[in-house]
Formats: sequence, C-alpha cells, structure tokens
Amino acid sequence: MGALESRKISREELHELVWSVPVRQASRLLGVSGSYVGRICTALDVPRPGRGWWAQKRAGCAPAPTPLPNANLGHPLFWEKGPGSNAIFTYYKDRDLRQKSREIGWHPLALIAQRSFSKARPGRGDLLVVRANGAIDLSITASMLDAAIQLANMLFIALEASGSSVAVAVRQPFIRPAIGLQSCLADWQREVCSHTRPPRWPTIATIAGVPTGLAIVELHHEAEMQYIGDGQFAETCSPKGKRIPPVTGITWKQERLVSSKKLKIVAYSPVHSSPWRQEWQIDDPRTATDDIKEIILKLEIRAQGQEANRASCKPALPKILSHSLTAVELVAVDSLVAIPSSHTKEEPSC
Repeated sequence: MGALESRKISREELHELVWSVPVRQASRLLGVSGSYVGRICTALDVPRPGRGWWAQKRAGCAPAPTPLPNANLGHPLFWEKGPGSNAIFTYYKDRDLRQKSREIGWHPLALIAQRSFSKARPGRGDLLVVRANGAIDLSITASMLDAAIQLANMLFIALEASGSSVAVAVRQPFIRPAIGLQSCLADWQREVCSHTRPPRWPTIATIAGVPTGLAIVELHHEAEMQYIGDGQFAETCSPKGKRIPPVTGITWKQERLVSSKKLKIVAYSPVHSSPWRQEWQIDDPRTATDDIKEIILKLEIRAQGQEANRASCKPALPKILSHSLTAVELVAVDSLVAIPSSHTKEEPSC
C-alpha cells in the first residue's frame, strides 16, 4: 500500500506531489497507475510537469512549476482511493456529457436534468423527487418539466455567454435557504408557507467572482378542493368549467395548493452571513429571453457591488485572503465581512 493511499489528498497536496517526484514514484505513493495519476490531476484541475521536464530539472534548466489555479466549481477538491474516487468518475462522466451537449446546442446541466427528472417519481405535492448529485435545483411537477428544463437551459447558456459559470456545488460549503412554492411578494406574511424540497446540492452561478444560488420553482396558489375518492382531489371552481363527478362515500372540502402553470427564477445568497433573495415570475419560457437578460444584468450589478465591498475591506482581512478569491474562498470572507444588499430589494423569506 502506498504511503498516501489511505487518506484524502487535496488539490494542494497533489500539486506539491506531482512537482516534487516523477509520476512513477507518485503512482506508487498513491497506490494507482501512472496514467490514473494523470486522470486525477485533470479532474482536480492540477497542472503537472510536461514531457522532458524532469530531464531539464536534472540538467538544472527546468522552468518553474506551473502554479495551482484557483478551485472552480465542477472540479473535485480532493481525491481518495476507494469510495472517494467516485468524484473522479462523476467528473469524467459529466465531461463526456458536456461534449455531447455542445453538439446538440444544450447546456450540460439542462441535459443532465432532463435525464434525471424524466425518471423521477412524484413526491409530496406531486413535485418530482430527484436526489442525483448532478441534478439542478428544480421544484416542478411532471406537467411543467419540459418548460422548466427549457427555462434552465436558456438561463445557463445566457449566464455563460456573459462570462459567468454555472455548476452544481457538490460537496461545497454552500447553503440553500427555504423557498416557497407561492409568490413571496403576496404570501410572505403567512405563518404557514409551503416550501420546496431542497436539492441534494445547490446550483451555484459564479458571477463576477461572487457565488449566487439559483433555483427554478413551479408557482402554486391556494384553491378550494374537494375529495373525490382514491386519494384524489378536484378543484371546486375549475377554470375550465368542469364539474366535479358525483362522489360516493365520505367527502370534504379544504384549501390546497394547486399549480399555477407558471415558473419563477429564484436567486439567493448561498452563504449565511449575507442573506438576500430575489424572485422573478416567468409566464412563458419560450418568450423569456428579454427577462433572462434583465435578470442577469441585475445579478451582475449586485455581484459587482459585493466585490467592490470586499475589495474595500481587504486590508483588514488575513493575508491568506489577499489573493484572487475563488467561489469557495468567498464563503470564508463572508463570515468576516457582512455584505449589505444595496442593489436589489431583499425579499422576506417564506
């Protein structure tokens, strides 16, 4: 067994290892083959010496080691032999899917969502339940699945076209607050508010270096429903004028949440210390191009304001935080500096 085989190896440790010993020796220490060391480095976004570098080093004329780039969402932060290697497998599986999605003009996260949610079973409130690692943050029923996927695809492509990045933050230190199924502008004062089921991992867009959580939710409204048997309810005042069939046995009426057949995009802070949230209702995803442009512009203004605030506070921060901040490191900064919400109106949480 290699000396490093039985524990987690971080990106920093792997970078130091591959630039201090040749790949054959590194593979023995990690307990894997030399080619697999290369796959680990690619997955963790760790640069490694090129062909002939070690010969140049022995001759005393090798160039300096390539510095380790900042961590990016979509790349694992560590490797561990055994169960921990699943992150490497997932990275390469997602990479192949990204290549295929580019060929058909889809964003890879939207393509993954289509595959994951199309196999999902409805849970509470008929919302589709998906616990896959790479699934984006959707709270929708089967009837609105295609519209939600289309909206997510348009949003993610537009974000990346503007220079931002989007990823599912697997095993990252981000939070996802409770999000209501109803419009918070109208219903936030209710003591009882129905919430979406949180995803396994939040969907994070990195905008101007600032992490921003994203979710797409199917809007619901309260309506009077009557129990018609076999666990089914029917709306007493159907908008289409349909009459409730005669009910035999016990029946009753009650207020229940019903789909409005509309969607909303929710953006929020994925860190505890600077809470904010904003929502936009989307009536028809097919005509949401201008709405998405406006949403991205507002998120960029907010992110630039937060980044400027951090820059003004950098001299007071520890030296370790003085370099270019990554999405993961921003969590640590936010715990030291409270960022006021000056560019968008903070919506009360349901």
